[in-house]
Amino acid sequence: MKLIVVEDGARTALDFDKPAITIGRAIDNDIRLGGGHASRHHCRIDQGPKECWILDLGSANGVQVNGVKVDKKLLREGDVLAVGSARLYVENLGTTTDPSRTQRIDPKRAEGSAPG
Repeated sequence: MKLIVVEDGARTALDFDKPAITIGRAIDNDIRLGGGHASRHHCRIDQGPKECWILDLGSANGVQVNGVKVDKKLLREGDVLAVGSARLYVENLGTTTDPSRTQRIDPKRAEGSAPG
C-alpha cells in the first residue's frame, strides 16, 4: 500500500507491505502524526491481498474518508483520509504479499528459459 501523507505543508510518500498500519501521535505508530487533533492511537489500516480497511480506534475526533466520518470503511485507490489535521492519500492497494499465491520455481526449468 502506498500512502501520501500531508501534514503542516510537508508531503511524505510511504510504502507499506504489512498486514496492519497504525496511525496516531504515539511513538509506536507506523505513521506518527504531530498535530494536536490526532489521538495517540487514532486509527489502523488492515491490509490484505485484495482489500484494505480503515478502523477508528476510539479516537476523540474520528476518522474521515472523502469527507465522511467513519468507524470502519473499505478503502479504494484515490480515497482521502482525514486524521486530525493530516491528510492521507491512498495511491496503491493490494501490494501486500499473499503467501497462498507464491509459486515455486523449478531451477532446472528456469535455466532453460533464461535469455541468452
